[in-house]
Amino acid sequence: MGDEGGTLTKRKIALIVIALLVVIQIPAWFFQTNPPVLAEPNWDSPATRALTVRACFDCHSNETIWPIYSRVAPISWLVTLDTVRGRSHLNFSEWGVSRRGQGNVSRQIQSGEMPPAIYLTMHPDAKLADAEKTATDSGIAKFVEVNAQSALHKMCLLLAASLAAKSIRPSLQRLRQLVQRFTEQQRIVLWFQRHASICR
Repeated sequence: MGDEGGTLTKRKIALIVIALLVVIQIPAWFFQTNPPVLAEPNWDSPATRALTVRACFDCHSNETIWPIYSRVAPISWLVTLDTVRGRSHLNFSEWGVSRRGQGNVSRQIQSGEMPPAIYLTMHPDAKLADAEKTATDSGIAKFVEVNAQSALHKMCLLLAASLAAKSIRPSLQRLRQLVQRFTEQQRIVLWFQRHASICR
């Protein structure tokens, strides 16, 4: 009788453990989504995009490939958390929607911070050789600068239109918003110093 009670207890514990293992699998799946691609950068070349896709897109785009192991807890939680954090910091599929992280891309690629070592253990093809790092860095620098030039051009046009219409106050507020939005890109400051004459 006592042995039967012990078996029931072991069976209950086993069922509870199995039920918990099943339950913890589900929540991470709700965050493993790929929202629509809103806008990508103006890539300087297909090669830059291909290198960036290979090394960065799984965590920094809305085109994440969710492997089988990313569906099994506790790994699913780590993978999902890394992707959610990565997208919030820099998202190539929402370029222009958020400027956060764009100024650090070059430094992180060159230093080897990105892609992180833990990611490379499961995705060795994402590792960039030195020549690929240089090519990716150069390509990204070009389209970041193009975006900065475009932003500066918009600011200059807005200021000119404000002066022409003599409605400088509301437009200066708009100009201030644009400046705040785009000064997150460190390159715009350097570009402005070199090309400030376009506003004259």
